[in-house]
Amino acid sequence: MTTSTSYRAATVQFEPTMYEKERNLARLIKLCTEAAAEGARLIVTPEMGTTGYCWYDRDEVKPFVETVPGPSTDRFQRICEQHNCYIVLGMPEVDPATELYYNTAVLIGPNGIVGRHRKSHPYIAEPKWAANGDVAHQVFKTELGRIGMLVCMDLHFFETARIEAVAGADVICHISNWLQERTPAPYWINRAFENSCYVIEANRWGLERTVQFSGGSCIIEPDGRVAASIDAGDGIAYAEIDLSRSRKREVLGEKVFEKRRPELYPELMTNSFTWNPGDFFKLYGYQPIPKGKLSQLAVVQFSPADDVAANLATIEHRARELVGTAKPDMVVFPELSLTGLTDPAAHAEELEGPAVKALTRLAMKLRTYSQAVRRCALLSPHPASPSSRLRESPAPHPGSAASGTPCPTSTTL
Repeated sequence: MTTSTSYRAATVQFEPTMYEKERNLARLIKLCTEAAAEGARLIVTPEMGTTGYCWYDRDEVKPFVETVPGPSTDRFQRICEQHNCYIVLGMPEVDPATELYYNTAVLIGPNGIVGRHRKSHPYIAEPKWAANGDVAHQVFKTELGRIGMLVCMDLHFFETARIEAVAGADVICHISNWLQERTPAPYWINRAFENSCYVIEANRWGLERTVQFSGGSCIIEPDGRVAASIDAGDGIAYAEIDLSRSRKREVLGEKVFEKRRPELYPELMTNSFTWNPGDFFKLYGYQPIPKGKLSQLAVVQFSPADDVAANLATIEHRARELVGTAKPDMVVFPELSLTGLTDPAAHAEELEGPAVKALTRLAMKLRTYSQAVRRCALLSPHPASPSSRLRESPAPHPGSAASGTPCPTSTTL
């Protein structure tokens, strides 16, 4: 297969209408045909562009789902064959073997279906009618280079785009129904920049069941520059794809992929069911769930000394002061707030050591959670509750607490 080193790409922005599938298809076909006639070799259309997005349940979307390949993909394949181009189509798919429905992106080429991606991270609509995607985040080798696909919420998680970039993606086609923020969205730009690849973003616009979609479809270059964009309304934006740029795999001139340490990443999790369920289901009010508990969080800023006892005294004073006024459920203190910054390794102790035990007693007495960090521990006000902590790396490395250099911290709750 001969690969084109540069070519023209297009992103299509479009507002589908629920219950009017044939109208949606006709409009998308017209836009894709126009883009192909203008010389676009890779054309990307929005998520669920054939049907609209905010479906209540399986019964409501059932008349509009299709197999892949199927009648709709066949119509777009004819455009690809006629113009020697590739199209990414967003549609609700039914798997004939299981009868499960999926929110799917399909890559169609001159010779038929190249591949598909089933949305792996559901948002507000999918849990009501679609299954989680069951195919890995794949990259498809074509004459236009190596192409990956993501569907809307997938891109919120940096791991999904990174998986495709590590697999060699030159271009990530992101089809979406993005909402709630001005676009082109920082998420889109970040994924192109941090993975040194092109991101072709095809977003819908318009209002559907109280949900306002943002538009802003664009083509983003490997350095994060937006090469072309559409603000509002139906339309097409074009830009050149230069594979030599994406294949450098450099961020600000550094070959960051060569510095990755994947042996430290096995516990990265991208399960969107860990979100606040109130946010997950509230947007268009269909079968909402009860509101969750609202908690108060306090963050303390101070410069620790190189004296554990003095730091403990400061932490206790600040915690008591806050509990007496703001009454927080959790108080978070700075990194290395127990040991100080100069030589934290000199004051290192086990997580069950005297300093942590003192903080635990304080949390129990004040009836609040506290987080005071050397590595990272969450201290519970309940004696029987185990504390959560970061798992230690097999060996210290530059930038870790064990090496004596301050490092970023987080906690597993």
